[in-house]
Amino acid sequence: MVLLNNTSLEASWDYLNNWIRERGLSLVEVYETVLTPLLHRVGTAWQRGDLSIGDEHIISGKIRQLIVLVSHSFTGNKKAVDPIKRWIGCCPPGEEHDMGLLMLSSVMARNGWDVKNLGMNIPFQDLLSLVEEFKPQVVAFSCVNPGSVNGLESYAESLKEKGSFPFQIQAGGAGLYRRRATSEAVLYSATLTESLIAAENFFKEVL
Repeated sequence: MVLLNNTSLEASWDYLNNWIRERGLSLVEVYETVLTPLLHRVGTAWQRGDLSIGDEHIISGKIRQLIVLVSHSFTGNKKAVDPIKRWIGCCPPGEEHDMGLLMLSSVMARNGWDVKNLGMNIPFQDLLSLVEEFKPQVVAFSCVNPGSVNGLESYAESLKEKGSFPFQIQAGGAGLYRRRATSEAVLYSATLTESLIAAENFFKEVL
């Protein structure tokens, strides 16, 4: 975190990029073993008062940019988009953290999924309309704030009730560990890899 707070984005990226190449990490490994743990450390440090809100915003902003740089740096062995493999990602109401969703959308796109990442603040009716129009096999939610769990489950159950075709609803994020969700409409995934595997398996089932 000191590196991210006290150096330029370019220096941080050079350090991370060299580290990735030396260890031969894949895209999902970088996200799961480097950047996701770093996000957790930043959040914990802010909660303890070890980081000011300003420093937390600066570091989080650099991590967001590193997520994008990492995604663009992995150009080899990327699967071509399969137009019948469709994925939508978004945050539930009240959720203001979308970097896990950004990483997952990058992983899905790299593995050949047609991706629509809606991000934050999506009214339910707009989400439902897009789901009906796009007809994804998977709708994925990112839930970092425990206070967003109820909204997540409300959205998921309403989508299942009103949707006119079969699709899988996934959810992941730190908020689900602090306040366990129980909706049977949702498949809860602990990692990006779990989310990808579940999506691929569901796609095979409905193909």
